[in-house]
Amino acid sequence: ARRRPLRRAAARVLSAAFRRRAAGRRTTVAPDFLGGLVLVTARYLGNKFVQPLIERHKAEGREEGMTAGIATGEAAERRRWTEWNSRRVEAERAGVPFDEPPPAS
Repeated sequence: ARRRPLRRAAARVLSAAFRRRAAGRRTTVAPDFLGGLVLVTARYLGNKFVQPLIERHKAEGREEGMTAGIATGEAAERRRWTEWNSRRVEAERAGVPFDEPPPAS
């Protein structure tokens, strides 16, 4: 999907050169060379500027995902301990022996 715009740009340059040649006008640069130059330049610029930007956004997304995952895990653990403690306190009030191990065990 990323290379389609590059191919379209190269096709436009090449088709313009072929139209000039068909109309009897000379082209100063061979269409194959010009199309290749457009593709090479577009790939170079993509690798130099776009790819690092994509990698940086991916890294930020991973960091956000890890942060959200850790927060979710901590909330679940806190909920398990709170529920366990409320059962323990309830059993203590009722005078019933409480032999359920803590959630971390």
